[in-house]
This record gives sequence, C-alpha cells and structure tokens, in this order.
Amino acid sequence: MDLPSSWVIEQKALTAMSFITFFLVILPLPGYIRVRNIGCSLYASWIAFLCFSSFINGILWRDHARNIAPIWCEIYIRLQWAGSMGILSAGLVIARRVSNIANSTFILHSDDQRRAMFTDLAIGLVPPISQLIEFWFVQGHRFDIFEGLGCFAIVPFSILSICLTWGWNLIIGILSATYCVRTIIALLRRHKDIKKVLTMTKMDLQLFHRLVAMAIVEMMGTVPLVTYVIVSAAPGYYPWNGFADLHLDFNRIDQFPYGLWSVIYKGYRPDTIVWFQIGCGLLFFGLLGLTRDACSRYKRMFGLSKLFTDSNEKSDGAPSSREPRSLVFWHPRSNPEESNATFATISSRWSLAEISSTKIKQQSQRHDEESVV
Repeated sequence: MDLPSSWVIEQKALTAMSFITFFLVILPLPGYIRVRNIGCSLYASWIAFLCFSSFINGILWRDHARNIAPIWCEIYIRLQWAGSMGILSAGLVIARRVSNIANSTFILHSDDQRRAMFTDLAIGLVPPISQLIEFWFVQGHRFDIFEGLGCFAIVPFSILSICLTWGWNLIIGILSATYCVRTIIALLRRHKDIKKVLTMTKMDLQLFHRLVAMAIVEMMGTVPLVTYVIVSAAPGYYPWNGFADLHLDFNRIDQFPYGLWSVIYKGYRPDTIVWFQIGCGLLFFGLLGLTRDACSRYKRMFGLSKLFTDSNEKSDGAPSSREPRSLVFWHPRSNPEESNATFATISSRWSLAEISSTKIKQQSQRHDEESVV
C-alpha cells in the first residue's frame, strides 16, 4: 500500500527532528551535571532518551508495522511510560528551586545544600521509578506497533490508571503551577532582594530569568495538556473488572499500518506524543542551552574558543580584562569568607598576569629602541 506523500514527509521530519533535538539537548547536559543542577540534568536526560528512542523507532519501523525488535520494545515502552512522568517531575524540581531562590529560602550551608540536593533527586526520580513498578498493574497487553512510529505502551483508561498515573500527572502539574505563581509574586514584590540572593549563590541573573521563563511555560502547558489527554480518553473509559479481565490475552501485540491507525486515532494521535517530546527538547535548548556560559562551553567543545579569542585580541588591540565569575547554579562552599577569599585570589592572579604581560611588552619595546639606535 502506497503511503500518502504528506505522511512520508512528516515521518521523515519526525525522525530527523528527533535526532536533532537529541543532539541539541545533550550539548548543555554535561555542564548542568557538573554544577549539580538536578532539575535541568533530569529534564535533559529524559528528553534526550525519548528523542533518541523515537529516532531509532522511526528508522526501524519507517514503512512497516512488523514485530522485528520485541526486546527493544519491552524495554522502551517501560522507559517511555516512566519518561512522561519524569519530564513532569523534573519540571517540578526546576519550578521549586526557582521559587526557593525568589522567596529567599535558598540555603547556603553545605549540610543543607546536600539535603536540598537529595530532596531534588527524590522529587525527580521517585515518581518515574514508581511508574516502572506500577506499569504491569495498568498495562492492558504487551504493546502496539504503529507504522512509521514504532512501539507504544498500551494502558486502558480505567479507575486504576487514573489513580496510579493520570491523577499524579495532574497533581504534579498543579504543584509546579503553584511554585510558578509564588515565583511571579516574589519577582513583582522584591526584585532587588532576589539580586542579592543570586549574588550570594553565585548564580547568573540571565540563567535565573531563563529558568523562570521555563517554569512559566511549563505552568501554562502542563495542566491544560494533562487535562486535555484525560478528557480525550474519557469516552474510551474501561470499566474495572479485576486483573484477570484487564490482562486477558496479555501477550497480544497489535500491529497498525498507517492507513488503519490514522483513521482510528482522530484526536490524540500517536505522532502527537513524538512532536510533544521534540517541542519540550527545543524549548529546553532555546531557554537553557543558549546562555553565555553554555555558549562558552560549546566554543571550547568544538575548538572555537581560540579562534574567537584571537579575533577579539586583534580587534581590541589588547587582551580582554574579563572578570572571572562562577558558572554554578548553586555554590557548594558553605563558608562565604572562603568564597570571597577564592574570588580575591583569582582576581589577584588575573591582575598579576596583566602586570607581567605589560612589563614584558615594555621590555621588548626598549630592546627594539636600543637595537635601532
């Protein structure tokens, strides 16, 4: 059966954009891991995995719906199911952290910082791990395969899935929205105090504003999207009659060619899930992957830092006296005096380097004059 040209183009675009988004998301990931930014690290990790998996699925099932990789599907559908919750949980971690900074409850002591880091890890990891554990209880049968998209988890919309999955998605979205509202109120009331807190925590003001924008976009999208999915699935509500009924013919694997699933799924189509993952990844890169610090890392990563440095020196005629600054989201040192001493040491070394270079230039000029004479 010949596929419509519109779907052929869309399928190729989905596959290509999945890989491009995966590449863009993993670029800033090492930097966020290095500075222990738990929320951004988890968010980027889940998006990177889901986009790369969609890229693999797009290649394997480009023009058919045969069961050619059952082991891959068994692994993928579970991580896919946990990943949807993982993205929401990571967004909650980001919203909570930004709210704490905006409301001046950010902690500076090392023990409290360690406790806050473990709290962020618990918020970001416990919900998706619980979805892995609970998946068998809500799973209808093994999985379905859609031509052009690959395998997907099949979970009937029942009272059990509402209590174990969809309800928690909505709760996490509401919590994220609550933290976002607190952040907006704090920004309107005490913007000057927030700048002082950012100075104490060595956090870039630009990065903070981008995190706030990320949290606000998530607030505007999470709750409406989860609500839309629940409302769309409500007509297909599956009455709960026990696990024997839910898992009847459990080993079944349904295979849907494009001509069939495009007719069956008119509202919330399977390809919408892939586009949503791509959108989340592009949003993350646009807001948190193009900061000054991230761009500096990209230059060093691709060997462009020396090129840009040489061009700046040629245009200015002198080395730049850029003040060193921290790139961390929250600083791990517990003693502010130690941080100030370290900053003074770095600055003094920077000044000594400039003085030494000036002396060398003066000596070379004198040598040239003497040689001319």
